[in-house]
Amino acid sequence: MPTSLYNGLTKCRGEDSRETPPVFPNTMRFLKQKLANQILLGSIAFGLSFSLGWLVHRDTKAAAITGAISLPASYAGAIAAQLHWSKHEKRLRHALRYQIQSLTEQRQHLYGAISAALATQQEVQASVQALNLERTRLLDRVSELHQQRNALYREIQEGMERSQEAEEPDVYRPPARLQPSYREPSFKTEATINRAFFSKTIQLQETENRLQQLNSELEKLQTLLLDRQEERDLVRQQVFQLQEQKKQLEGNIQDAQGKLKHLQQIQEQFAISLSALEQEKQDLDTILDEKRDRIEQLQNEIKSLQKNKPKPRSKPTKNGRKPVKTTLNLPPEWLDFTKELNDNEKAALKAILEKDEQQLKAVVNQQATMPEVLIESLNEKALNTLGDTLFTSNGGVGIPEIHEEYASTIAEPIIAAQFATLLAVKKVE
Repeated sequence: MPTSLYNGLTKCRGEDSRETPPVFPNTMRFLKQKLANQILLGSIAFGLSFSLGWLVHRDTKAAAITGAISLPASYAGAIAAQLHWSKHEKRLRHALRYQIQSLTEQRQHLYGAISAALATQQEVQASVQALNLERTRLLDRVSELHQQRNALYREIQEGMERSQEAEEPDVYRPPARLQPSYREPSFKTEATINRAFFSKTIQLQETENRLQQLNSELEKLQTLLLDRQEERDLVRQQVFQLQEQKKQLEGNIQDAQGKLKHLQQIQEQFAISLSALEQEKQDLDTILDEKRDRIEQLQNEIKSLQKNKPKPRSKPTKNGRKPVKTTLNLPPEWLDFTKELNDNEKAALKAILEKDEQQLKAVVNQQATMPEVLIESLNEKALNTLGDTLFTSNGGVGIPEIHEEYASTIAEPIIAAQFATLLAVKKVE
């Protein structure tokens, strides 16, 4: 029993010393899922903010700015929530580690208690074996004393028989020549027999006393042996209880280790998603800063243009309306080109510049014509005024492309703003 129990404890310690390899999740799939969730969150936040901005301001640019501002705010909120959750996970992980440490200390304490119990059990068994040897030796001694007592009884009996024969009258006397020349008196023989009988009686009493002492010692040894056996049974019961407690603690430790691994995996996932969110937030902040700088630059340019723009006197027309204010920053051929356009062509050109395909289709449907015909008309007027066609042919599918030389001219902020203003003004009758 102690050897098998010791081997079981050694095996359990060996199993506890081996570390199980960590299990990592599919990081790429988790990243893709997190990225999709963040894109969805940003899209929802941008859509809601854009809608609210449109309802409040009725302006696409203001609504877009509101939506762009809501993106970093939503990502910042998500990052704050994940930071709060990561702190909660960290506290829970520390609590689990403390619990694992306490369970490990309890397990070590139980190992020590089991080892002490095993040592006590071995000592008890050694003591029981020694008592059994002592009991065997005492039994041999008792049997030897019984043999001595029986021998003394036989000697006493023989002496008594010889004394009785000496007291009886002689019936037959041998011849005189066979008798010894000197014969001791009979009282000396009786005294010798009495002394021998007395000495044997004393030896017999001593032997009986020694036998009684050995019997009492044997009873004490038997009582001690019973006590040792009870102690051994109690130690075995305690060892069994300690083994059960050890199994429960090992189960608790395994559960805590599983929870800790799960929390570590969740923490790794949150760290990856948090880094991705921070990177997206930085990118969005950079884009937002660029947009703000661009807006401020455009506003400053518009203010400077408004300060430097001459204020010509307006003469009323025949129908009482003021003439259209045109800017002199555009090349003269572009001014001529815009003057040659009618309202539908201006609306179509504005839709093409803003890449608004729906508005272009609406203008084409309103004019009851085809997109190719409208584009061809614009190219003819551009050829007459600009000296070259403005658009490339796209087969009537989607928004037509503007030639690169004209696109670079229109892309300048000041010219683009003035050109859009001209396209928004109706021709004077």
